[in-house]
Amino acid sequence: RVGRTGRAGRKGTAITFITPQEEQYAEDMVRALTESHTAVPPELQKLADSFEAKVKAGAAKHRRSGYHTKG
Repeated sequence: RVGRTGRAGRKGTAITFITPQEEQYAEDMVRALTESHTAVPPELQKLADSFEAKVKAGAAKHRRSGYHTKG
């Protein structure tokens, strides 16, 4: 879950918690960080890679998160 940051034009910091049981969301988080030119924590990348391996092995399926960017 990501909370509100930077109200009234001020900058802020968002903190997101993800557990191994929520690994299906890791790819979306990696994509969001990459597109915002923010470093991807190694633990998060490992979680996303692990999920992708499960998808390729047929043990899991990609989900549609609704995460999209404009431009």
